Amino acid sequence: MTNEPKESPPESEPTNSGAGDAVPFLVSVLSMIAVLVTVELFYRDSAVAQRLRKANYVTAKRADYETLGGDVVWTGDSRMYHGLNPQVMQESLQVATGSTYTAFDFGLPSGTTAMFVATAHEAAIHKPPPRVFILGVTPALFSCCDGIDRVQSGVRWSAVPLFARASWYTNVEDAGASVFYGASHLMGTRAELSAAVHDLAMPAPLSFQSRGYVSMGGRVPAGVQEQRAKGRAAAYAELMDKSKGIELRPTAGRYLGAAIADLKRHGVKVVVMGTPQARQLDWYHDEKHTYFEYIEEVKRITAAYGVPFVDMNHPPGIESGDFTDGDHLSEPGTTLFTKYVATEVVAPLLK
Repeated sequence: MTNEPKESPPESEPTNSGAGDAVPFLVSVLSMIAVLVTVELFYRDSAVAQRLRKANYVTAKRADYETLGGDVVWTGDSRMYHGLNPQVMQESLQVATGSTYTAFDFGLPSGTTAMFVATAHEAAIHKPPPRVFILGVTPALFSCCDGIDRVQSGVRWSAVPLFARASWYTNVEDAGASVFYGASHLMGTRAELSAAVHDLAMPAPLSFQSRGYVSMGGRVPAGVQEQRAKGRAAAYAELMDKSKGIELRPTAGRYLGAAIADLKRHGVKVVVMGTPQARQLDWYHDEKHTYFEYIEEVKRITAAYGVPFVDMNHPPGIESGDFTDGDHLSEPGTTLFTKYVATEVVAPLLK
């Protein structure tokens, strides 16, 4: 019996394993996109989304503004939110001009120049747009807090080009994020939604006393005001201390410019206004902090866009006792300040 040589098994044909792997990958991606789109469409009309919009300052004020509108509108951080009273503005303009105008307070607690883009855009696309829009700026805004993450749910899709143009060459992450926030309500409210899930409770809806305004109440004792103001002064100085490497953030100024340009394109007269502060905060007005750089940057931006800069750091007739701390005017202080702004700043533009 002879041992015949065994035939070796035929060599397997080479296969393109990459092409085989691509199919399940594409199926997975398309399935994920389909799920995300479905969830997004469901979320947009849900009670959860509506509740969260009422608990966010940008979107809650947007809802009121869409109904009320305003001939004179302003935005800014909490200094502007509590600093100008729409009712007093309307009454003062009636006296100063002999005509009737409406006002709306679009100020936002912890507002940033990125948030100004969102609120300015709301005013610009409103029918009719305001006659005058005031952008209130604060020194520390230009050396901190310029990220779009602060305004998430206030980014409309139509505002995305404004954010992208202002940030793409200095903050690519913000430019990309603005696209997702604008396109997705779910992405835009992810911070609020995460907090609601974590706390197992929905946030309370916001309410305003008069056309977006909320009062800080009456005057406080001098000692209380002094102590509060010194605490806030130290915090601001920390955000502006050049010895710690602090410098102006370029994106902050570009967001301000984007807000101005959007308003001007829609025929709105724009005023950039330095917000008032108590005198205890003046000690960071020196070369060790970014205060003078802030002033020069705002002057440069307003000159480039051809709009006035009115520095109300220390407006006439307003003293430290008119504040409840270093930033926020009391109700009597707000009344004084609003009358001055209405008469000296706004009325000449309306005439």
